[in-house]
Amino acid sequence: MPEVVQHGRFRLAPVARCALDAARRTPDPRACRSLLAAVVQRGDATVADLAQELACAPRRGTAIPHSVVRELGDGAHSVAELDAQRLYAGTGLPPMMRNIDIADAHGRWIARPDGWIDEVALAWEIDSMKFHLSPSLHEGTQRRRARMERFGIVVVSHVPRQLRLEPDVVIADLEAAYRRARERARPAVTATMSHHVR
Repeated sequence: MPEVVQHGRFRLAPVARCALDAARRTPDPRACRSLLAAVVQRGDATVADLAQELACAPRRGTAIPHSVVRELGDGAHSVAELDAQRLYAGTGLPPMMRNIDIADAHGRWIARPDGWIDEVALAWEIDSMKFHLSPSLHEGTQRRRARMERFGIVVVSHVPRQLRLEPDVVIADLEAAYRRARERARPAVTATMSHHVR
């Protein structure tokens, strides 16, 4: 039995346990990804919490959750990012870092793009539609992109729908952006493991 979490008058199981119990009963891989990615993205549980619960869970129904937790452990924190990760793996482009902080020559934080090709200072952004429904969130997205471009970073962006419906276009965009990034002098920006809260 899991350790009890007291919530007012109610005794509950931890979020990671609840999420994994639900995931084990979800036969659709995409729905399972959506469920577990949302739990991590909201900060309700970490990938390590989910992995620990999986290690203790009965084997039945764990194949899909195991696969999703491995994907999340590679740095993708949303279903769209997981889709992007799988699509990128087939491009033949250099390795891409995920959700890494980028700093200028003086160590000042610039941004944390969804994907980063350090060799050429190329950022890949997956713009969730929720950031376009709110004027303030949309403005924040535009400001972040402009800030990266101000430092000479090549930025390519897509919406989640394109990853599913136009994979060839997405790959062509990434390859073109990579060529463009290689043709200019690499700006003095660095990837850093420090975690800036944006």
